[in-house]
Amino acid sequence: MVSRNDVMILNNSNTRRWTALCGLYLCSIGACIDFSAIRITIPYIQESLRLNVFHTQLITSIEPILYCFLAIFIGKVGDTWNRKLLYYLSLFLLLFATILIFLASTYTELIIARILSGIAIIIISIHGIALCNEIFKNHNQLRAMSY
Repeated sequence: MVSRNDVMILNNSNTRRWTALCGLYLCSIGACIDFSAIRITIPYIQESLRLNVFHTQLITSIEPILYCFLAIFIGKVGDTWNRKLLYYLSLFLLLFATILIFLASTYTELIIARILSGIAIIIISIHGIALCNEIFKNHNQLRAMSY
C-alpha cells in the first residue's frame, strides 16, 4: 500500500523535473536572444567600428562556423565529464561573453567575445537536450521533448 508521504515525494520529484525543464528552456531562449541580438545591431557595430563587409559578415557567421566544428567535440566532453556542471559553466561564460560584446571597442575584442559566446551557446544547445533526456527517463520524456 502506498502511503500519503510516498505520493508527496513522487509529486515533489515530478514538480522538480518540470521546473528544471522550464529552466532549460529559459536558458535556451536566452542563447537564441544573444544569437539574434548581434544580427539586429550589425549596422551600429559596422558604423561605430568602421568595418568593411567581410569583417561584418565574420561577426555574424562566427557562431554557426564554430557550431559546425565543435558540436561533436563538446558533446563528447559533456558525455565524459559532468554535463550539468558544464551547462552551468556555459551560462556564466555566456553572461561574461555578452558583457564583453557590449564593452568591445575594437574588432579583435568583438571577435574574441563572439567566439566565447559561440562556445557557450553550443554547450547550452547540445547539453540542454541531453539534460532533458537525463531528467525524464520514463513515459514523460516524449511529452517533455515535445514542448
